[in-house]
Parts: sequence; C-alpha cells; structure tokens
Amino acid sequence: MKHKARITASVLCAAALLLTGCSRSKTVAQDKIKLPGLWWIGSENFTADGKVTRSYDSGIRIGGCDIPTEEVYVFSNPDGDKLFYDLQGRFRAYQYHITSAYDCSCDPIMNMPDPSLSKEAVQKRIAQTVPVGTIPVSETPDENGDAPVQMSDREMVRLSLDGWWAPSPKDNYSVQVSYALNTLVPDYREYTELNEVIEHYDETSGEYTPCRVTARRRYGNAAADKAGIVINIAGTVEDVTVEYADISEKEADAVSEQFTEKARAFAEEYFPKQYGESYQGISGIRCDCRKIGGKVYGFCTVTCTVGESGQSAAEISEEFIVSES
Repeated sequence: MKHKARITASVLCAAALLLTGCSRSKTVAQDKIKLPGLWWIGSENFTADGKVTRSYDSGIRIGGCDIPTEEVYVFSNPDGDKLFYDLQGRFRAYQYHITSAYDCSCDPIMNMPDPSLSKEAVQKRIAQTVPVGTIPVSETPDENGDAPVQMSDREMVRLSLDGWWAPSPKDNYSVQVSYALNTLVPDYREYTELNEVIEHYDETSGEYTPCRVTARRRYGNAAADKAGIVINIAGTVEDVTVEYADISEKEADAVSEQFTEKARAFAEEYFPKQYGESYQGISGIRCDCRKIGGKVYGFCTVTCTVGESGQSAAEISEEFIVSES
C-alpha cells in the first residue's frame, strides 16, 4: 500500500519532467503522456481510463451562454486516486481518493476525546498516532500497547480544536505548498497573486481548513492562469489543480469589455428582483476570461450594495458566466 505523508524537496524532484510540452497546441495521444514519478501518488500503478468531460458551471449563465466544458484524459489507480491531463498533454489535476469536509459542527460528542481518559492517556495515543493509510493493511495495531494507532482526519481536527493534539506547524504546510507547486507548475515564480488559508477554523460554519492555497499568474486585468492545492491535517495532498487561461492579454482585454457590459446589464435587472428596494446599486465588476474547449468565456463577479434606509449597508457578490455571441 502506498504511503500518504508529507512532501519533501528530494522526492518532488522526480517530477521535473511533469509538464513538458506546456506550450504545445496539438492533441497528444493518452499513451504518449508520461506520468509524474511522485512517490506520494505512486504513478506506476495508474492506468489510462480514456476521456472524461469536465464542466465549469460555477455561476449563473447569462445571454444564452452554454456550460463551459472540455475533454480531458483521466488516469486512475486501484485506490481510486485520479490524475487528469488535457488533450495537449498538460497536467491539470490530481485528486486523492479520500477527501474530507472537515465539518466539526456535527456530532461533537463522538468527536471529543473519551472523558474517562486522562490527559496523559490521550497524549500517549496521540504520540503513537500516524496518519490513516501509512500502516500496512496486514498490520492490526493494538491500541492498548505501544504500536502506532491510526487516527482519522476528523478525530485529528477535533483533538486539535480542543487543544489535545497539534497539527503540523503552519510553516510545514507552506513548505509543502512551495515544493509541490514549484515542481508541478511551470514558471510558478510568476504566479504573484497568492491566497493562502492555513489552519483556519470557521466558528459559523463549523469547518476547519488545514491548508488551501490558490495562486494566479495574470495576463493584464482580464485573464490569469490559476494553480491550487489542498493539504489535509494529516499532511496528505488531497488535490492539486492547474487551470490555464489559454488566451493572450490583448484578446482577453478585447472581450472582457464586452463581457463586462453584458454582466452589468443582466445584474441591473437581476439584483433589484432579488433585493427589491434594499438594492442600492452595483459597486464593482470583475471579469476573468478563459478559453475552454476552443471558446472564450468570461467568469464575472458582480458586487452590489444592499441595505435598508437608516441601516448599515452590505456588499453582496454574485457569479455570472458569459460567452462570445
């Protein structure tokens, strides 16, 4: 069984050839794609599963816009991990077969340490713990002895929030992110827009975010390549994605103005219907353009101001998708 553990600089060096041919526009046969030799995904166990269609329906489609879709190659292993490549042979995504919502708000009693245990007993259990998946299936650990004990992500989260167990230091996650994205994403140093959320607990939603990082490389104001990574509390890489704008800065600027006006016209009718007299007007619009399946789309975020008379106003955003006429 392959191990799921933290990334180090040495093992990631094996992926140096991962993204060869990024600038190619011709279709590459699936059997010609060289999978990365990254130890934490065990690429030697992956088999080609043909093509699948990926959809990008992350907003309200306006003006007769269709759902942005593209075909990608998919590879999978017996565990259910998946690798995705586009038809040009570029790495697009890795998905670990087990993902967690990190929802700590449900069933809190079941997620609490056993009250009958002393703090020393709990700490002993934690000291023995290794992330799920790192113990061979043939071994059955004895929780009453000194053998390693498997602990679920949910249990780790609960113990962490209660102060019983400390996850990886934030610097460790940052190192993982840096090594992974610098290895998997060509010219990652040019991705200058960074949004990093590490070890964050949202009391309102009850969700815990161990590590989620998104980075962008801009082509003017209207287009950007985007890379993202998700690492769970056990240090397992759950998800890596790369999205390419595949559009020049000049072309993006030209269509962005058109898309912005479409989004504005729609929003000026949409928001008053949603908020009635509370609607005070549009306060901002941003459109990012991407070419998907050979067609240019605009992913527009429109923000409006809403508030009752004499009360403080709120800014509310909505996502819209626009395409070429």
